[in-house]
Amino acid sequence: ERIGAAGHSLGAITTSGFALSNDHRDDRVDVAIQFAAPTGFEGGVTYDKPVLLEHGDADGSVPYQLTTTNFAEIPAPSFLVTLLGAEHTAPFRGGGLPAADVVAATTLDFLAGFLGDADVFESDVRDGRVDTPVGSFTTDLRGKVSVIVRPENVQISLGETPNAVVAGSEFFGHDQLVTLALHGGTRVRARIGPRPVYRAGQAARVRAIDARIFTKR
Repeated sequence: ERIGAAGHSLGAITTSGFALSNDHRDDRVDVAIQFAAPTGFEGGVTYDKPVLLEHGDADGSVPYQLTTTNFAEIPAPSFLVTLLGAEHTAPFRGGGLPAADVVAATTLDFLAGFLGDADVFESDVRDGRVDTPVGSFTTDLRGKVSVIVRPENVQISLGETPNAVVAGSEFFGHDQLVTLALHGGTRVRARIGPRPVYRAGQAARVRAIDARIFTKR
């Protein structure tokens, strides 16, 4: 089991205590998400797990600057989503607002990347593209990035020039999770249907058809 904790405003302080505090933490929690967080937690916190911060820069209840100051002190992997023009509550209640859509998408991506099955590649952006062993992707980001690839977005082909070898597979009835060793030594996983059955040692071509890209801090 992998567990995430999330909270808004005062609930974000509760999340700090539950997931990150030095005195009251529950070590079963693997990731923390804080929406419009006022402060840290009495007794101090230790940022030793992935953290996502989301805050509107027009928040009239909890100053946005508290989050940017906090974020500057948090080591990677950590992420800050600035909700442009958004206030304290509405973006976190849904309802079809653009900021609410951003909150939903980024939160789900974060949880999928760090709690779900995913493989992460570190790379550099060059001329608007980032190259990984499983494909090249366009991005508006700059500098060093983390590229998160989920197994369901990885394709396997036996009829092309190989770049990997099948290391093994696990069957779950309706699908299988295939682990492949890329020629550079990195491993990547592909979640596909029950057929065809891939055997350890088979040479294969692996490519990702989609990825999530975040600035690496």
